[in-house]
Amino acid sequence: MATRRAMRLGSQIKEELSLILFQEVRDPRIGLVTVIDVVLTPDLKRSKVYVSITGSPEDRKATLASLERAGKFIRHKLAERLAIRFTPEIVFYLDTSIDYGERIDRLLAEIKSKPESP
Repeated sequence: MATRRAMRLGSQIKEELSLILFQEVRDPRIGLVTVIDVVLTPDLKRSKVYVSITGSPEDRKATLASLERAGKFIRHKLAERLAIRFTPEIVFYLDTSIDYGERIDRLLAEIKSKPESP
């Protein structure tokens, strides 16, 4: 169970990461990235950052790899923006829940379009 402090800090990290990725990361290999969620460990030393990336599966892999390479830079920028003693280590994960939801929508539409048998 996440503490209130971990949840508040996670929310703040999510906002700041979104701004850093949009304004300060200049890597052309990083495509359109949306920060979906940030989950902190109870000791606030590590953060799991779930991101949604648009594009083909190859583009997603390349963007995720570029995010991992830029992790130290992003962590440094995050440390400049947050007033905390220790900036958590950032680990990026691809969030596929949007793809899963789209697949369910397609399957439901497919079922709905089939004629019922008498």
